[in-house]
Amino acid sequence: MPMPPETNEILIAEDDVDNGPYRTAVYNALVDADLTGTDRAEAILGAEFIEYLNQFFGGWEFVRRVEPRSRYPGGRVWKHVTHVLVLGSDADVDTVERRLATGHFDFALRFRRGR
Repeated sequence: MPMPPETNEILIAEDDVDNGPYRTAVYNALVDADLTGTDRAEAILGAEFIEYLNQFFGGWEFVRRVEPRSRYPGGRVWKHVTHVLVLGSDADVDTVERRLATGHFDFALRFRRGR
């Protein structure tokens, strides 16, 4: 069972990645990472949203967390990948979630609060 995000986090996206044919390189490259300030963060969040975060929520982070999973011991293993926006407080989370709900930004975003 995955750990829910902290109260100062917003789950941006999650996905499961198998280690199957043609996927080995992607599978092996998936590790925990701080994506803040990278091209990857901009590709996922969009430049306009990053500008909003920088303006109002200094010190935010965008992280990728990778958790190996299996249905049973010794079974096939896959990686559960989550992208999480980490803010300063749960009040910041409320503000950002309300702003995202307006659909103002130019990216499609499915998120949920982990409480």
